[in-house]
Amino acid sequence: MACGVTTISAGSNRAAPAWPNRSWSFRRTPRSAWYIGWMDPADLVRSPRWSPLARFAERWYAEPLGSAGVCEADLAREESRLGSALPPALREWFTLVGHRLQFCGQDIPTRLEDLARAGGPRDGRVVVWQENQYCWLAEVELGPSGSDGSVVISNPPGEAGQHDRLERALLGMVCSDTLVAVWCGNSGGPLGALRPGVVGGYPQESMPGTEARFEALPVLDFPNTPNYDGRPFRGHETLVVRASGGGWEWMAADEAAHAEARRLLALDEQGGTLRLVGLFDPLPPVARPALQRWLDAGQPLGGAGHLGVATLPEGLPRVWLEFDTRDPARTLQALFAQLPPEAAGAARAGYRPEHTTRFEACWPPGAATFALPPDEERYP
Repeated sequence: MACGVTTISAGSNRAAPAWPNRSWSFRRTPRSAWYIGWMDPADLVRSPRWSPLARFAERWYAEPLGSAGVCEADLAREESRLGSALPPALREWFTLVGHRLQFCGQDIPTRLEDLARAGGPRDGRVVVWQENQYCWLAEVELGPSGSDGSVVISNPPGEAGQHDRLERALLGMVCSDTLVAVWCGNSGGPLGALRPGVVGGYPQESMPGTEARFEALPVLDFPNTPNYDGRPFRGHETLVVRASGGGWEWMAADEAAHAEARRLLALDEQGGTLRLVGLFDPLPPVARPALQRWLDAGQPLGGAGHLGVATLPEGLPRVWLEFDTRDPARTLQALFAQLPPEAAGAARAGYRPEHTTRFEACWPPGAATFALPPDEERYP
């Protein structure tokens, strides 16, 4: 079967076929297990099971669901490696997202091609998502016991775990990792590239009235991931807020939602330092020894800020430095004073408040925009 797929948005007015859909196929596998075969993503995104995920992807991601899914040949190949048929709901999940899933700095989704390598199957289950320090696992049972479309979340791994509907739990995990990717300033989340205009942040303190305003927001209809004290996601289709460690993780899909987040979390009243990122692309070879000497000497800046992160990827000429500062211009001048003059000419820089991911360009003079390095370099 060819691997071409049809892409359609959740809001499309394309006529839905009558049920049962002809693209469903039933067959007996050599392992004597019934399963439902490949279904066109254009139909899946309109189904009650997956339309909430389709709407989420349409709102937050550059590409709709189905644009990098899998086909029957992909599914059959992985089932052969596992020695078992996948449950229908898990087949549908991978049909929609199988080739676009990616790690984005938080928890770890399992791609279809990694199912057999992600520690499974073990005890008749495969891992579909896991916490990045192995604090919890989301697993699906294979065989007849997995046909109910549920997922088992074990926190910690090894315990009996809690059951939830697969599509509901996975939407919560997609939302969680998208939220973290946004406030980290990534260009992509677990489902690929984010839509232009998506913005977020993570203010570490709660301003007066924030708790009450948060509690007044609607609870979103999917679960938070474990380890968040049982508090739910709140917001609506264009705004997501999560209470986290005394602070507030948030993301907004458009300017109206961004303005709402500013009011809700009192972002304009937040104090604190600025995050300054200086990017040398490339760092002139003559400047690298001087930069290394400055790093080895403890990164002195004469009180003009503090170096938080220095990234010098091996084999790449690009170097970036992240500072905590209250005066970005003074910090940059203190840095440039440690380096040969050629370094300033190769530099770009921008800064943002700690509570938001939107950067203001500050170098070179007159620059209009500033963007972080690619995600694959920040998370090799």
